[in-house]
Amino acid sequence: MVWGAGGVSGWLVPRHVAELERDLGVRLVNRTARTVSLTEAGTHYAECAARIIDEIDREETLLRGLRDKIDSPTAELRGAGL
Repeated sequence: MVWGAGGVSGWLVPRHVAELERDLGVRLVNRTARTVSLTEAGTHYAECAARIIDEIDREETLLRGLRDKIDSPTAELRGAGL
């Protein structure tokens, strides 16, 4: 697990994880004095989150492509019936 990934302050991540664990009622990470590792539930949750983020990234790419087509001069001429 990368603490502080995605622009979130490193000191906030453990707080958010603990809150998520409370909300879900399941431990997502094993914490020791020296290491932090994902539990089985944490691994499952992280994989699910990664799939969702990948899907959002694909959709954003698609929408940007549509925007580029709409903004192109050729698309404007077609829309005007030319």
